[in-house]
Amino acid sequence: MNLKVVNILIVGRGYIGAYLKNIKNNNFNIHVISKKNFLLKKKIKNIDILIHSVGLNKHDSFKNKIKSISLKKKITNEIIKFCKLNYITKIIYLSSALVYSENPSGKVFEKTNCKNKHPYALSHLFAENILKKNSSERLKITILRLSNVFGVNNNSNNNQFIYAINNFIRDAVLNKKININNKFLMRDFLPMSYFVKILPKLVSFDENFKIINVGYKTYRLIKIAEIISGRIKRLLGYSPQIVTMKNKYNNRKPLSYVSLFLKKNTNSSFLIEEIDNSIKSIKKFGLYQ
Repeated sequence: MNLKVVNILIVGRGYIGAYLKNIKNNNFNIHVISKKNFLLKKKIKNIDILIHSVGLNKHDSFKNKIKSISLKKKITNEIIKFCKLNYITKIIYLSSALVYSENPSGKVFEKTNCKNKHPYALSHLFAENILKKNSSERLKITILRLSNVFGVNNNSNNNQFIYAINNFIRDAVLNKKININNKFLMRDFLPMSYFVKILPKLVSFDENFKIINVGYKTYRLIKIAEIISGRIKRLLGYSPQIVTMKNKYNNRKPLSYVSLFLKKNTNSSFLIEEIDNSIKSIKKFGLYQ
């Protein structure tokens, strides 16, 4: 696919949609539309790729399982219909690594069985299956199973602080404290800046249907807290207190979130950069005190 000026329509103004709206890339013209305006059939012409990012977050999905799944079904079918009517040849769906497991461990590939029964994971799988059934030479589908995306953007929405690292950074800056429920919990964390950097590669896949794991590097929560504390010490001159809670969980199992199509990142530069930018954004704008 020729990436010299690709018109991308992002449906959904949630956390990721709001962040991507502000990226600057000479290869892309990015338009973002809310779910409401999309369903009202607002006209947008000359779109090459549609990114589907509509759905309830993990917390809201748990509160309302029926709505979580029904919304995914409805909007996914409407997006497919919209693409066919408007001759859009590619859909990129933003799915989640949580489709595999609530607490994944070991090596997790795109072919790993999806066992998570959480409503959030199930809603993603429903959307993935609908898209797969409708994939063809004329409507190519790429599923991106994102790991734990993070990064604070002053133009983003309130939901950005339901994510662990964003919440850690906000509490560290505003309250000088980081609370951790399970310091041993291990996750692959994906800096938004890294996701933006590799986006050109992610939109270039030309198969009729492809699933791609998109991660960055795996850390224990206690390590993330220590990195945040160190960056705040460097940037703001003080070290936030790290408070760990005692609980029954003790997830010490290693995790490797692996893609068969993307090279695994082994350095921490994008993670440090995203944490630093998030600290500066919260300090500057005093977000959501």
